[in-house]
Amino acid sequence: MPLAARQITEMSWSDLRSADKKGIEGIYRDSFPPEERRPLEAVIAGSRLWIVRSGNDLLGFATVATFAAARSALLQYLAVAPPERSTGVGSQLLEVLAADLAREGSVDGILIEIEDPFDGGVSDEARRRLRFYRSCGADRLGCLRSYFMADFAQPGRIPMMLLWRPLTEAEPPAGTSLRAALHGIFESEYSEVADQTFLADLLAEVIC
Repeated sequence: MPLAARQITEMSWSDLRSADKKGIEGIYRDSFPPEERRPLEAVIAGSRLWIVRSGNDLLGFATVATFAAARSALLQYLAVAPPERSTGVGSQLLEVLAADLAREGSVDGILIEIEDPFDGGVSDEARRRLRFYRSCGADRLGCLRSYFMADFAQPGRIPMMLLWRPLTEAEPPAGTSLRAALHGIFESEYSEVADQTFLADLLAEVIC
């Protein structure tokens, strides 16, 4: 499908058509395992939403949380309908939302969580995701020794990797700014399900 045939728009959930809401719900369930899925209503309530359409067909969506104190944004979820995967929809969606955020000027980059591709037992999909995001200009945060997310399906933690996709010439988060970003991620995503020492353990992974 030609790129020009796709329309990428930031939308509010309340303005979406019923068919688009159902499409997002289906793509969400299909794209992420239960342990990585927050309740969709909780995601939508505190996030910005971009969708990709071609005519009346929903091709994909992305949600973003922003942390003003850390001058960073978190790409919470980016997902594409199965028939449209590997056709450039995901990279085009990320490019458009990154351009929108850069134009606003309130954040210096986008944080991206992916499964740790170097953790034992992960699928080839995790390595594919790392290649995809690197091709979109993201790379691993060097000042974070390791990273994990809270498990949404059962008590526990999931080894992850945190990437940074710059929007400005500013240096990637480190020290105080990285800790502020981790605080933002915790409050936005994991505070309701994380164990008691989750945040302290995460902050202890900051090494510069």
